[in-house]
Amino acid sequence: MRMLFRGVLSTTLAALLAVTAGPVQVGSSIAGLVASSPDVGSSVLRAGVASSSPGSDVAVDGAGDAAGYHVRIASSADGYVWHDVAVLRPANLDPGSWYGYQCVTGDGKFAAVAVLPGDLINRNDARDHGAFAYSVNLESGAVKALGSGVGLKYHSPGCGLSGSAVFTSNPGTNETETVATAYDLSSGKQTSQSIVAGQVTSVVPLGDRVVGASGSSLVELPEGGSTDNPTTTHTIADAGAAAFDLRAATDGGADFLMDPGDGSVKIAHLKDAKVSGIGAGKLGATRLFQGAGGHNLVAGADEVKDGLTALDASQLPVGAANAALDGGGVFGADTAVAPGAAGAPATQADASQAVGLPLVEMQATKQAHQTTLKSTDSAGGSSPARKAGPEVPHVKKPEDAAQPAPTEAKPAVFTNVGPTGPSLQLASNVHAIPALSSGATTPKCSVARLQPTLQAMQPGNAQVDWATQMAEQGLLTAANGYARPANFANMGLVSYAPSDDFPPIALSHPSSDTWSTVPRSVMVAIDAQESNFNQASWHALPGIAGDPLIADYYGAGDAIDTINYPAADCGYGVAQVTTGMAATDTSISPHGQMKVAVDYQENIAAGLNILEQTWNQLYAAGITANGGDPKYLENWFLATWAYNTGIQPTAAFGNTSGCTPGPDVYGPGWDVGAGLVEQPPQPGLRPESCAVSEEYVRGRGASFELAV
Repeated sequence: MRMLFRGVLSTTLAALLAVTAGPVQVGSSIAGLVASSPDVGSSVLRAGVASSSPGSDVAVDGAGDAAGYHVRIASSADGYVWHDVAVLRPANLDPGSWYGYQCVTGDGKFAAVAVLPGDLINRNDARDHGAFAYSVNLESGAVKALGSGVGLKYHSPGCGLSGSAVFTSNPGTNETETVATAYDLSSGKQTSQSIVAGQVTSVVPLGDRVVGASGSSLVELPEGGSTDNPTTTHTIADAGAAAFDLRAATDGGADFLMDPGDGSVKIAHLKDAKVSGIGAGKLGATRLFQGAGGHNLVAGADEVKDGLTALDASQLPVGAANAALDGGGVFGADTAVAPGAAGAPATQADASQAVGLPLVEMQATKQAHQTTLKSTDSAGGSSPARKAGPEVPHVKKPEDAAQPAPTEAKPAVFTNVGPTGPSLQLASNVHAIPALSSGATTPKCSVARLQPTLQAMQPGNAQVDWATQMAEQGLLTAANGYARPANFANMGLVSYAPSDDFPPIALSHPSSDTWSTVPRSVMVAIDAQESNFNQASWHALPGIAGDPLIADYYGAGDAIDTINYPAADCGYGVAQVTTGMAATDTSISPHGQMKVAVDYQENIAAGLNILEQTWNQLYAAGITANGGDPKYLENWFLATWAYNTGIQPTAAFGNTSGCTPGPDVYGPGWDVGAGLVEQPPQPGLRPESCAVSEEYVRGRGASFELAV
């Protein structure tokens, strides 16, 4: 159960950047919030430059994988074949995946890019102010590291018409302030910075002004302010409905979308202080894109007036997600997976390729085809070369919230059995040198890392899916033939069976139904989210043994120069079982902790046990969704959230009332009864994104109602 933390994210560029790039330069108006850096050619894995120079027909996209975040361009001149211009990998960090957003300037010369390591994507603070900002020259491939501490938001960065972009971030918690930092993408220099009260989104540079959306208002962000004394925005005009997706227009104004709240979307134009309607469509189906020179583009609209170029996206099965600057090509995801070679069933690699590359609908022919990616060849000199960039920020984490412990049914089966010699080291006997924080000499987590005789076999995806199905039904028992043999995985233990150790717990449910088990899809989703189906370190391939996957064993967040064992997470394996896995926690016996750490089936059974107890505790407290029938997937929202954050949060999470959790117990911004059910920051989400209603979040009344 990995915690969702609200700690403050440090954003100062540190030693790794300083070594390769010289002294770090921090913007004086916001030192410690957005750290700026000089040009560092060593901040990227450089890729081959596209054969054709970018122009008005360029399309820019991005994709993250273990190598880094790939910034790609395509143009009509080569049939919209994607080429990697650069692969961004700050500080050679190796999180397994990268996420990012990018925009392209109206002249087609530069892309502004924000990237975030994949292991931080589920942290609110990281998405608010933990990403890295870059400028990419689309013609030369030159990359400039702009700074760190920006947000990873769908609306940021926002590009101007020629060589400028604005990155936004939200320092602190609850998005109560907005930092908008403008850069000259050619020089990599910061040109202005605004720190304003409130949450402002879709911020773009319009000439020498920085303009964004604050609710239904279009506002200008004046330069200056501080986190202690933020300035206020200047209202330019009232749009009459929530505004989003601002795009710099050719006349110095901006085109944007509005959400009236009735399922439709309005397209409008801001010029000086006047807002005029220029189109309409359906929410979610209508997308507004930056066009060449500010001649902007709209796809999926029902009505478009003069000033915009209407694009046809009828051949894209799920609509438009991107467009070339000149509107010659519109891109969207393909819902079908391409078959394998010679008509064979598609492999996992085939599926990944199909998902990763979009369809393009050519506007000249109204025909769609699958785009392709130009491969790189290291022998030919076009593959990336590894170099370093900014260091990942560090997250300070509060203590774990209370969680139900898995119920270990048969500890006698393995207690006092197993290796007693030096072949096994309990983590409590391992001492790290040097220890850089108070209390750092004794590991918190029960099963130590780097033990050659205690390695976890990495399961395949199908094995995790199968084990989850079997554990959900309680079938991984010795009676059913699923006992692990004696000395399984060299642990030196007697034979055991996962469902005998952690048998299913019947779920509470309405009297009108008899369903009492966890739907398989719910637990499989938790397995995927918590660990990506990994029991061992993600360095280990399926079928290969490796160190058990342990969340933040050293308690250092993502820092590389400190050990803080008391802050360790101690989430183990596929289900990231945390409760019972600390060295001082006796709710699981020492040999039970070994099995949870090493055996994916045991781990899943223990995680399922925790989820079942979580459901029952919430049900008993009256905290349910839609009446609390466990057979419906949407009713598991609260239980899956509490699996991650706990049912009775401490004062660190806002529960200072001392009250017993219940449906009417809530604090400022989240329901303390369910752990951390925070209302999504609506301005930071696309309006068509599914969200939960205020009534659902607050939980007023006897039960929750899901708003979808």
